Amino acid sequence: MFLWGGIVDALFCKKFLLKFNNKWVKRGAVLLDATGAHYKKHLSIPLAGCPTCKKTLRVLPLDILPYKTYGISIIQLSLQSYVFHISEGLRATTATIKTKFVYAPHPSTLWRWSKSFGEKVLSRESQIVNYYYPPCSAILAQTTRKCAINAADIFIDLSAAAQLYITGFKYHSERRLDQLIAVVRILLVAREIFGNTASSTLLAWNEMLLSEFFVPAWNFPCKIKDPTLQHTRPP
Repeated sequence: MFLWGGIVDALFCKKFLLKFNNKWVKRGAVLLDATGAHYKKHLSIPLAGCPTCKKTLRVLPLDILPYKTYGISIIQLSLQSYVFHISEGLRATTATIKTKFVYAPHPSTLWRWSKSFGEKVLSRESQIVNYYYPPCSAILAQTTRKCAINAADIFIDLSAAAQLYITGFKYHSERRLDQLIAVVRILLVAREIFGNTASSTLLAWNEMLLSEFFVPAWNFPCKIKDPTLQHTRPP
């Protein structure tokens, strides 16, 4: 049996269909339910093999990114809480999340998300621009082709507006500032495309482009070279 569907994160391996091998694995994940609450769930994930390269891959629901415990909806909500609240740092943001939900990311996890997602948008790390991590330029180009909106132009036009959200205590280097501005810009572009009604615009964006990339467009790795977690300077 060959796999095909609308909510999987990888259908092709080097452009060959994956073949279901009747094997399943357990995987835990923290997801967002229909009411907006966080919940932890152990999922049964099907395994599929590529008849050409003989690799075995997990076929994940679209909300779950590879090597991530939290679903992309929660990652997006956490990033929004951090970058759009100008008076809250990493610890204050995660503390606020903890008051609303049972499961909340650690401050260092939120820092890695903002760092790595920002680098994904900037496409500055060669290791995150490959088949499994489509570059931001390709995502914006495909989005423009599918929608009656020029996503690339909006992304460029939002550069100045995005800087207004980033306060000085959130960064100690130009690279960190660039990462945070990049996160704000792409989240604002997502709002322009999908509006404020979608519970997770990045999830909707991934689903829209699945037929183009066959992997989650906004998938990003967290293990990239960067300065260590920056703490507030002592008085």
